[in-house]
Amino acid sequence: MAKSAAGIKEALFSGSMDMEEMKESLDLYRDLFPLSERGLKPKNKLRPPGKEEAAMRLREGFTLLEPEDLMPAENALHKKAGEVLAVLQQHSEGKGAVAGSSDTLKDKKLLAQLVRIYLEDGEEKLREDIGTYPSLNPELALFVVFNAVKGSFRDAGTILEDIDTQAWEHGLCPVCGGAPAVACLEGEGGKRYLVCHRCETRWRYARVMCPYCGNNDHDNLGFFTVEGGQDTLRVDFCNSCKGYIKTWDIRERENSHPEVEDLKTARYDLAAEGEGYRRGAPNIFGVWVGFDLEDLEEQEEGDR
Repeated sequence: MAKSAAGIKEALFSGSMDMEEMKESLDLYRDLFPLSERGLKPKNKLRPPGKEEAAMRLREGFTLLEPEDLMPAENALHKKAGEVLAVLQQHSEGKGAVAGSSDTLKDKKLLAQLVRIYLEDGEEKLREDIGTYPSLNPELALFVVFNAVKGSFRDAGTILEDIDTQAWEHGLCPVCGGAPAVACLEGEGGKRYLVCHRCETRWRYARVMCPYCGNNDHDNLGFFTVEGGQDTLRVDFCNSCKGYIKTWDIRERENSHPEVEDLKTARYDLAAEGEGYRRGAPNIFGVWVGFDLEDLEEQEEGDR
């Protein structure tokens, strides 16, 4: 199931970052949120599968949606990317990192090509292709591409949220195939659910199993908490793939939004990285820990 944009907005605009020095990141997410509320219409109207087709797809390991079906029209995509860049510009003191990539991304054909690669082949392939354009900062270009289509993924999650996905047993989202940004424990007995970083769909998953590599060896799985942190938050880690995922126990507050709380708890990410683990997926705005506009500006200066 996907969560309502209204509830996510309320959660996003309350509370604060657990690291004061990263407050600017939370301000950036808050300014980006209105853009993700308005998803771009696919060139071809999205057709939800019927009950039998959906059951067959999930049973056979196919997602309900092929991400390439969300490809929008070039003009609308170009406008949305410009809006994302404008928000980044507002949060960038030196403006250099944004300006360099902004000029390149104004090319409608190139932008559409990058988005198509992302939708059809995923972030890893897009990173590889972006590397062939010296004028593009890879992290910034990925950020723009992701947030240009973020609302489309969220819309798709809402359209397909009534489909029963209980037959799905995989670590990737049953709706769009996105990796989980966070996990939560809810309901009687603390059933485990994962939350997609793209469409924000929640789906049931095994309690003791790494969602990123499928490892279920108790001896290679573990968790830790952070001193002085939240009582309901822990970091689950896997020593097989060295991935980690933040997990909230929301049995006492099941209307909460762990995918939003994820944005505010950078201290846990830094603690996990300090132990040699890495996120298995970015947050719901496509950011991996360490994305910082000042760092991008320093990279831009170094490339000149």
